[in-house]
Amino acid sequence: NFSASHRSVLAFNVSNLSATLRREDILSAKLSVFQKDTAGTPYADLGNLLLERVVTGNPLVASDYFASQRSLIAAFAGKDNQVTTLATSNSQLLNAVRVARDTASSKPLQFGLRFERDFNLDRSADGVKLVSSKNISQQPKLEITYLVP
Repeated sequence: NFSASHRSVLAFNVSNLSATLRREDILSAKLSVFQKDTAGTPYADLGNLLLERVVTGNPLVASDYFASQRSLIAAFAGKDNQVTTLATSNSQLLNAVRVARDTASSKPLQFGLRFERDFNLDRSADGVKLVSSKNISQQPKLEITYLVP
């Protein structure tokens, strides 16, 4: 279906951070995703790839991909037909990590990826191929820098 909307969910386990770690001890956070390829011209046709903080069920169900509880973390202005790493390190991401640590939940910290526009009616498939593989250098990463309590 050329007008279908596809989304991705990334989940990171932050429950193994020290129980004595205070929110102000978390200094920075960086999230990166490896883009292997594109199909069509997604950035030209569908806009930026949005990274949003989402809260979904565990395990995921189909309705989780359209979760209404989301907050924007970053907008990636990627390039069509290019291998690249999409990365962000900003105050919204840092706050999401701090809030997840504050709740000390066993639930993973989750992010959704979707384009600004769901479809463009040009009857051509558009999308990105993100890597989620056993190759550790290309896996999605959440790097957290913190002070040891």
